[in-house]
Amino acid sequence: GQCYRGDRAGCAKPSVKLGCDFPYGAVVDQKQMLWLACRGYAGQDGRVARVDTATGLVTGLYGPFGTAVPSTFGTARGGCIQLYGISVDQLGDVWVGGFTCNDVIKLSGATGALMGVKKLGGTTTRGVAIDLDGNVWAASSSTSTVTKIEGATGNLLKTVDVPTGPIGVAVDAYGHLWAVSHAASSVTKINGVDSTKKSAAVGKGPYSYSDMLGLSLRMVTLARQATATWRGVVDSGEEYELVKFREM
Repeated sequence: GQCYRGDRAGCAKPSVKLGCDFPYGAVVDQKQMLWLACRGYAGQDGRVARVDTATGLVTGLYGPFGTAVPSTFGTARGGCIQLYGISVDQLGDVWVGGFTCNDVIKLSGATGALMGVKKLGGTTTRGVAIDLDGNVWAASSSTSTVTKIEGATGNLLKTVDVPTGPIGVAVDAYGHLWAVSHAASSVTKINGVDSTKKSAAVGKGPYSYSDMLGLSLRMVTLARQATATWRGVVDSGEEYELVKFREM
């Protein structure tokens, strides 16, 4: 529980100065790099920062993203300043919610280069999450929708209505999506196979857009950590018979 990095008394090392305004979300990738969405405000463009967690050094600062993008993924845009949620996919690439442009941004995890921008159709993009197949879900709070995007192509796969004001989305270990609706004080589970949904009331004003179910931690952040396996032979309790057929 001791402070490892910070500016208060007793911290082992100083805090990391990012060089961008209003950090508003973070994720750690497979190489233990910390990616942060700097939201931006008061006319200042949002950016994405990358920090080496071993050294505390800022190794990249990317954006702003109001520029043209590859036509194979999305369309050109300009004038957008604010970012929101952030996530990393299985290939190490970074996805960010474009809060004021109603879209998602894809960056190369290797270089930080802009790989594409995709309009969602909804408005006010908030949290983003990656599913087991590398697809991306994003919450649009003003239109009360969540959208599924194919990670490789940027194609829109589906849009699902949810209760008012979704802020965050997360995928569980079974591939089902959970959307947190701040204004409706509810959470909605969307079946990953048939998109059937069920909502339940929770405490007032839930506000989470992080990896609240831990899938990103298991699937991405710890994917290259040392692991161990064991094997065993068990008796099923059922009798069986082997039949040998003679070749004709």
